[in-house]
Amino acid sequence: PSDAQYALAAAEIMIDLGQIEESKSFLTERLQQFEHNAGIRQTLGHLAMMQGDPMTAVKEFADARLLSPDNQGISEDLARAYFETQQFAEAEGILSKLMDNAANKDRRDLALMQANCLAKIDRLTESRTILLGLTQGSLGSRDVDAFVSLGNVCFMMKDMVRVRQAASRLIAIAPKRHEGYLLRALH
Repeated sequence: PSDAQYALAAAEIMIDLGQIEESKSFLTERLQQFEHNAGIRQTLGHLAMMQGDPMTAVKEFADARLLSPDNQGISEDLARAYFETQQFAEAEGILSKLMDNAANKDRRDLALMQANCLAKIDRLTESRTILLGLTQGSLGSRDVDAFVSLGNVCFMMKDMVRVRQAASRLIAIAPKRHEGYLLRALH
């Protein structure tokens, strides 16, 4: 009972069994006993996200990050929760630090989220630069989400040459999705 790992393991089993509310209650009851455990707070944040409550998740992940500031997983979770709550500047600040880490250099998911945050806070040139990098190479040439974001950012920048290129590429790699046709029409 004095080890937080057992409480976390029990809560995760409840989650696996689909008992989300029971898991949340179980951890909340033990919160005072394990008030300085980042894992408990992080798991409560995950539960909040599962229940569609990203505002509560932001609070839980922020508390977890205070308890364990060097934990990359918690920082990623906090950035995603900020993104979900449309707090794009806060999310971009965390993502910028995460992308400075050499281990994350090739993390396309983080780079795409950072580019989308930059676009939302009107740093379009930086966003376009990241997106151009994400659409290069063999992986990039098939990345539908990166091309959608690139087309949208280029449209906001009135870069119609790249809007046309993004539209053509999207129609080629994802003909059943509407974004390529929409970008073509906007062009």
